[in-house]
Amino acid sequence: MALSLRAHHRISTKLALWVATAAIGLGIAFSALQIYLDYFNAQREFDTTTQQVLNTLKKPAAQAAYQMDPALADEVVQGLFNYGPIYQVVLLDDQEIPLAEEQRELLKAKWRWLSNWLFGEYRRYNISLYLDREIDPTPYGRLEVFVDT
Repeated sequence: MALSLRAHHRISTKLALWVATAAIGLGIAFSALQIYLDYFNAQREFDTTTQQVLNTLKKPAAQAAYQMDPALADEVVQGLFNYGPIYQVVLLDDQEIPLAEEQRELLKAKWRWLSNWLFGEYRRYNISLYLDREIDPTPYGRLEVFVDT
């Protein structure tokens, strides 16, 4: 007498279901981990790139603030505006008086709401300007930069 089991009672069916469930669960877990890591890598890369751009013009900005030279300050601001994500720059002297400033509108995009939710609408960078911090620790001004995320 042959014993016949229904398909859902067979050990091979139960094992296949268990393996499929475990594979899906692990796939979801590793995908979520990858998305999490990519998110923070994107933020770190964004900050690194922006800091490199700002460091390039830090010395000329300090010189403009020290000399209170609006023409040089305007060149610094225009130089920063060559980096597309920057949408507002203010170069202030030590009395918080603007030497130069520029602003443009944030980019409008179809998926802007998602970008704002993930990264915020913008990032703000404040940089104190020194000629030579080791010799003279007096800040001669400040550079405020707003970057569209």
